[in-house]
Amino acid sequence: MVQERLRAAKGLPENQDPTRQFAINQASRLLRVARVKDPGPKDSADRISRTRSRAPEQESQEAPRRTIAEYKQGVSTPELWTTYWQDKFQADGRRIGINLEVPDCDWTEEEIKRPMVDIRGERIDGIMVPVVSSITLPVLGRMYPAMQSRTVREDSPVVDTHNTQGWIKVYGAGNAPNCNTGQAEAEKFAGEKGYLPGREITYILGSQAKKDFSNEYFDQGATWSWLPGSQIDGRLVNASFYPRGRLHALWHLNPDIPDQSYGWRFEEVKK
Repeated sequence: MVQERLRAAKGLPENQDPTRQFAINQASRLLRVARVKDPGPKDSADRISRTRSRAPEQESQEAPRRTIAEYKQGVSTPELWTTYWQDKFQADGRRIGINLEVPDCDWTEEEIKRPMVDIRGERIDGIMVPVVSSITLPVLGRMYPAMQSRTVREDSPVVDTHNTQGWIKVYGAGNAPNCNTGQAEAEKFAGEKGYLPGREITYILGSQAKKDFSNEYFDQGATWSWLPGSQIDGRLVNASFYPRGRLHALWHLNPDIPDQSYGWRFEEVKK
C-alpha cells in the first residue's frame, strides 16, 4: 500500500515541483532497497490517483452530484444547500483559479421549504443561493463562460439597487413568475410580501442551480424575467437563458407595459 500511495502522491498536481518529486522517488527507492513488504491493496491507491487526475470540467459536473440526487428525492435542508454550493463553487472556482468560501446556511429547514408566492397566489418552491462579496457578475462570467453577456464582463455596466448578502431564497420556477404584470403592480406586490427586488447575480446563481436540478435554465426559450434590483443607465435589466447556457440580458424595454411572456423575480431574505 505504501508504494501505491507514493505513486498516487507523485501524480498529484501539488506535488509536481522537483523537490517533492525527488523526495517521493527517494522514499520509494529506500523502501525497495530495504525490501519492506507492501501487502496493501492496489485499488485504493488507484482510486485516489484517478480521482485526483480528473479534468476540472469533470470535477465541476460530479462535485455536487450527491446533493442533487438528494434534492430530487425531496431533501431541502440547510446542510444540503451548504454542501451543494460549497462543492459547486470549489469545482467551478478551481477552473478559473479562485477559491470561493460559502458560509453555512442559516435558514431552518421549515423556512427553506416554505414556498414563495406569486402575484396570483401560486405557491412556488424556492432555490437557496449564497451571495457573498467575492461572488460578482464578472466572476460568474468567468466561471460560466457560456453566458457570453456584456453584463458579466469585467467592465459590467450593471448597478444594483441593493447589496443584500447572505443566504437568499429565489423563485425556483423555470418560467418567469408574476407574468403579465406592470412595474407598479409588481413592486407593490413585492412590498406587501416583504420581498426584495431580484438582481442579476441571484438570477444567475439560481439558474445555474436550476440547470443542475432539472436540466433547464431559468426562462429557457419561453419567458423573460424583469430583475428590478439590477439596472443599466437607470433602466431595469430583463433576462433569459438559452438552452446551452447563454445569457440574454436587455435593458431598453418598458417595464410598465404588462406582457404575458414577461414576469418578475424577487428575493426573500431570512426574517
